[in-house]
Amino acid sequence: MKKQLVASLILGLSSFATFSQACKTEVETVTTKYYRGIASCHAYVNGTFHRVEKYIPQTTQSRIYIGDWIPNPTTHRREYATCFANVPFSHSDTQIIRVKYCKDKVLVEARGISPEQAKGFLRQRGATEIGGCRPDFTDQPMHFICAGYIVDWIKQ
Repeated sequence: MKKQLVASLILGLSSFATFSQACKTEVETVTTKYYRGIASCHAYVNGTFHRVEKYIPQTTQSRIYIGDWIPNPTTHRREYATCFANVPFSHSDTQIIRVKYCKDKVLVEARGISPEQAKGFLRQRGATEIGGCRPDFTDQPMHFICAGYIVDWIKQ
């Protein structure tokens, strides 16, 4: 019994170790847009629209949430008005970078009324390596669960 357990562990570990992670490096051009300046929008407060303005330092966001205190003439208090505003475009920066991609495996499972149907579902999900199937006795009618791997390049 112990020999069988040791043999199955060795076989299991060897099948796990057979997948060596392949990696590649690619050169990509990345352009970043920068925005800066006075952003303004109109906020509806006390039945009227009020212009809200704010200077926005350099950011990579083209739209931003801004707010300002607006005086209310009837209550003689100030109310805070907020709105989304477009930030003026400032400039863009282009860089050439090296990006590392590695192949990675993701284990997926699918259920079907037959092993063929479950394997078909795995293929629809993009599984390139399809393993075995097992019956699921907890369901009535009985279903089959099949396992597979999706192998894809993942940006590191």
